[in-house]
Amino acid sequence: MRSLPLSQKLFRNAYVNVMRLTDRLVDGYYRLAVARPNSKFSKFVIGRKNVLNDIRRNIDIDSSRKTVWIHSSSFGEFAIARPLISTLADCNIVITFFSPSGYEPTSGSHKFKNTFYLPIDSASNASAFLDIVKPDIALFMVSELWLCYMEELKKRKIPALLISALIRDNSVFFKPYGALHRLMIKQFSHIICLNDRSADNLKKLGVTSYSVIGDPLFDNAYINSRKEYSNPVIERFKGTDRLFVAGSIDTDRDLKLVSSLANTFGDTKFLIVPHTISENVLNRIISSLNGKAVLYSECTDNTDFSYVQTLVVDYFGDLPLLYRYGTWAYVGGGFTRYLHSVIEPVVYGIPVAFGPDIRRKTTPLQLIDAGIGESVGSPAEIRNWFRAIMRDDARLSEIREKAREYVQANLGASLHIVNIISGILDADKC
Repeated sequence: MRSLPLSQKLFRNAYVNVMRLTDRLVDGYYRLAVARPNSKFSKFVIGRKNVLNDIRRNIDIDSSRKTVWIHSSSFGEFAIARPLISTLADCNIVITFFSPSGYEPTSGSHKFKNTFYLPIDSASNASAFLDIVKPDIALFMVSELWLCYMEELKKRKIPALLISALIRDNSVFFKPYGALHRLMIKQFSHIICLNDRSADNLKKLGVTSYSVIGDPLFDNAYINSRKEYSNPVIERFKGTDRLFVAGSIDTDRDLKLVSSLANTFGDTKFLIVPHTISENVLNRIISSLNGKAVLYSECTDNTDFSYVQTLVVDYFGDLPLLYRYGTWAYVGGGFTRYLHSVIEPVVYGIPVAFGPDIRRKTTPLQLIDAGIGESVGSPAEIRNWFRAIMRDDARLSEIREKAREYVQANLGASLHIVNIISGILDADKC
């Protein structure tokens, strides 16, 4: 580390020590986590108990094929990787997640094999993990920067790509305290960014190997929209009515907007899909609604939906498919830095509202400009937006056509990314 500037060296050493301590603390918290196994933190801790042994024991790869390691933070970021995986079908795919919200709906025999939690980012874990997986290339989604893994990949001369990077003018990379981030971003062999502004900012950081390619989330959402899918419970609940789908409801402020809408328009049916599922979250949703609401898990073939206004989906994984039942949508997360995917409802031609914090995304601004999306910051704003379009069939038809054109214009990024990956691997099998 002698060649590093002093500030980067200090930040790096502090990071390595913190990760080493975190690894020990996670192991020490295991008993407490087992006592409350349903919390997100407990799942995070439990999932990392003997995680390297779990990977060593369960990994299933064909040594005659190239191995692609794909890491995402959570389920939302994994949507970027899905269309890449389908195109890299002749490669071994190893998937890791930081968060239980990615791991739980993706792992299991009915999902993707070779899906694991990422061991804590310590030097020893990184070395052991790469010894087990032996990847030919590593793909990190969006903003996943893990120094020990990236340094170990570089030491072993294993190419590492950052996919769908958005480098804003005011990002941490340009802050006085961003020395560690500047060090990490330079560890990648190649960075695939979303727009020209990000490319300009990478140049300012001294990064020379990058490409500007569109958003693979469009490809993933479009593929989902073309899948055959039927949900009898939701179809019986919806009947011949129009349906408002509120997806990835993430905070109390999201819920305040959606419940205000449902309570104001009592003759409109709502499908609410929370981002996090727990007894506390579900109870808060139900108690915020004036009209009758039921949980999806409580429904049977004999459930009478005659007087039910809201159906609350209390399972993970199907939201991108459920938007097809909607006429209008709201996407949560827009009161945090992490607005969830607004592309997923738009591929069905649905007008979509979302919270006001859209600084980390390019798509919401484009949707607003096209008249497809609307930023709302209060119950009054979402009510006014909904009131203006709810019965305007001509306007809804216009939005559907604009959405179709917008999505079509943005398809194809995944194929370009796979071409870059294949070129790096230099293998016909991928």
